[in-house]
Amino acid sequence: QREHPFAGVGRTRPPVDRAAMVAQQQTRVAELRRAKYEDLVAANPAIELVRGFATFEDARTLRIASPDGTARALRADRFLIATGASPAVPPIPGLTESPFWNSTEALVAEELPRRLLVLGGSMVAVELAQAFRRLGAEVTLMARSTLLSREDQALGAGLAEALEALPGVGRKTANVV
Repeated sequence: QREHPFAGVGRTRPPVDRAAMVAQQQTRVAELRRAKYEDLVAANPAIELVRGFATFEDARTLRIASPDGTARALRADRFLIATGASPAVPPIPGLTESPFWNSTEALVAEELPRRLLVLGGSMVAVELAQAFRRLGAEVTLMARSTLLSREDQALGAGLAEALEALPGVGRKTANVV
């Protein structure tokens, strides 16, 4: 609606109901999580899914308190801790006093900021920057080095070139400590 090549058709900025978008997104995430993980585990008789809060009793015993109030112990030769990644907050003076989001909070934010500074050049940072820009926020993307430097530097350089070529966008440099 906002950008298209058709003469005679007006350009408008569509209204964004961020709360409705987040609700739909979270419903879809839950569906995919269930289909990708929980349903696969449930279909495999060699895997037992145990829900609850765990603490180590000793080096080989894990005690699990289930949501229904029962508890049980599991013994193993080894424990694989695979909890997933969590966002890191860099030690930037004054950051904790500012209204910042980490990537997880940005994904579920029901407010659309007028302006957003995205600090980082990872895939997650670039994805969030473009998503909020497409939703209508004015976005500044800051990276210490090149975009996607941990994934593919050549791809990151090409992406930076493409972004800089967009109307109203230019390359600005800043040192972030």
